[in-house]
Amino acid sequence: MKRLLSVLVIAIVALSGVYADWAFSGNFDVGYTFGFDGTKNVTTVSGDNSAPEAGFLYLKGGNDYLSLDVRTDIQAGQTIIRDGGVGMTGTLNMTNLINDAFQTDIPVAVSFYLGNQSPETDADWAYADPHGIDDEISLGASRAQYPFGVSIGYGDIVTAYAYGALDIDNVESGNSGALFELRVQPIEGVRANIGYVASALETAQDFQVSALVDIATLLGLDFSLDVSASYVANIDNAADNSHFMAAVTGGFAGLGAYVEYEYYNDLESASVVDNLHNLYIGASYDLDRIAVPLSFGAELVLGDMVEDFTTGGSVSVDAALMDVHFYGELGVEDFGDGDTGYVTIGTYMYF
Repeated sequence: MKRLLSVLVIAIVALSGVYADWAFSGNFDVGYTFGFDGTKNVTTVSGDNSAPEAGFLYLKGGNDYLSLDVRTDIQAGQTIIRDGGVGMTGTLNMTNLINDAFQTDIPVAVSFYLGNQSPETDADWAYADPHGIDDEISLGASRAQYPFGVSIGYGDIVTAYAYGALDIDNVESGNSGALFELRVQPIEGVRANIGYVASALETAQDFQVSALVDIATLLGLDFSLDVSASYVANIDNAADNSHFMAAVTGGFAGLGAYVEYEYYNDLESASVVDNLHNLYIGASYDLDRIAVPLSFGAELVLGDMVEDFTTGGSVSVDAALMDVHFYGELGVEDFGDGDTGYVTIGTYMYF
């Protein structure tokens, strides 16, 4: 079975190169945070990367029937990292194959996936996430399990995703799983998704539901305004690692603002639950009609409002020189403790 999956991956890579249009892109992100307590740490500044001093490299290509997405993470001063190799996902567009082969036009979009990247739900599809919490559930599969999947969709109204993973070397070990996600958009301006991991291989959070209402689209407003919420939890024990978020975001011209509430609980013991209630209030302004466009941001954080109440905040500026951004931020995690202040400087670029 493992040999067969390896051959299939190689076949997808080879077939994707036939009459394919290829595009190479990526980004790089590095910064330093200097704490008022004398510490200095390497950190990210754009918010798009999962590791410090990191970046992404992408190679995407294909044709109407097959496509290939190759991705790797980079870390300055070290070798390429992403579980020890390059991540690849191949996609077979069955709808185009059937339509062209039988000269028909079926209204359902069907695609198959195979690769070595563990899939996860797309929380941002139905949640604004203005603070950048970026919470979703994952299949938790390893490279050796060759995650695979299928999607079936009808226009922009509904799309269902199903992913699986098997322990190829020891199928009877029970170390397998499946991830399901359903995205619906009954009307333009209203989106929702629900996800469930049937067997959480490496995660305690196995259920998610999110919804977003774009009020500006529904009412035809000349400014942006939406309301969204997302809930992620361990379906077997909601008191352990559940996470709820709700946000109101809006903007007009270069101005933007948001209010986001976050509730998180963690089961510390059989009788003790650690509850966190956080509130984020932010604003931004984009000044893009000058030679070097600038983006300003500010945020007030009311943290752990029920137990150990703290107040913090930050101001930031982002200057863009073509594709290269220079970023600076001044912040305090707790105004009651001067040692929690920090300054972050860094740069990131997209190409």
